[in-house]
Amino acid sequence: MKVRKLLIAIITLNLIIILIIGVGGFRYLMREGEAQIIAVDINYKTEIIELKQDDFVFINKYIPDVEVELRYATNNNVTKKVLYENANAFLRKGTADKLREANYEFKKLGYRIKIWDAYRPTNVQKILWSKVSDNRFIANPKGGSIHNRGAAVDITLVDKNGKEISMPTDFDGFTKLADKDYSDVDKEKVKNAKLLESIMIKCGFESIYTEWWHFDDKDWKNYGVVDKVIDDTINEAYGNTQTGSSSIIGEVSINSEPDFIEKLRAGINSVNFEKLKIEFDYEIAKLKDIFRGYKTNE
Repeated sequence: MKVRKLLIAIITLNLIIILIIGVGGFRYLMREGEAQIIAVDINYKTEIIELKQDDFVFINKYIPDVEVELRYATNNNVTKKVLYENANAFLRKGTADKLREANYEFKKLGYRIKIWDAYRPTNVQKILWSKVSDNRFIANPKGGSIHNRGAAVDITLVDKNGKEISMPTDFDGFTKLADKDYSDVDKEKVKNAKLLESIMIKCGFESIYTEWWHFDDKDWKNYGVVDKVIDDTINEAYGNTQTGSSSIIGEVSINSEPDFIEKLRAGINSVNFEKLKIEFDYEIAKLKDIFRGYKTNE
């Protein structure tokens, strides 16, 4: 009886492994400090894309459990105008990895990050500078902003229901209430702002005195200013994008078959990875119990 149960468990485990690797014709491999994406088409041809630290990634896909509300994609900002063409958030991979680590830390406390701004095109920088010509809040476009490098974020925190927690000011609250003096802010808001700052610094960011919501990747000097990320060439299946700059992914040939990406996307959409993980963990646990019992009874 125990041998039969052992065989059933092993067969089930093998089927689940085959399913994880085979369903949809692809798999993702993510390792800390390095992101590899392996895509296998129906003819078993494999293409590997190595994401470098200075590649841009699509945050909506790269860190799917953060909230994204790009204020400059709405009229709810200091200019009262829509400045972005869409609400797609981009960052350098090196910066995005740090942000993902920070979001993980916040989730342990019951919060998640909400992104108000990430990469910012240089033409938008010029518009903001014409509206707020104060380098305490907006960088002069002549030198470029760290946002223009894809290495800065404007963020707040939300609770498990997606509600923003109280902070000293709203986004782009360009007043003394937004700075780190905090003597003119109530204790709850100060506590929340300091929590945000402490974890972001722990995860590799730097804060600025005048804006509680703004954080720069401490390695921002590794990245140059980019005028615009061409997001209409985005490859959503991979979570990255090609751009007009040669320093960013743009010469990677994914597959010679024109319908390869559609096949890959169809595979992605058909898989419930969370359910597969739960089932996989469950079968592993059952297998361990069987081995444990088999050894004891021997």
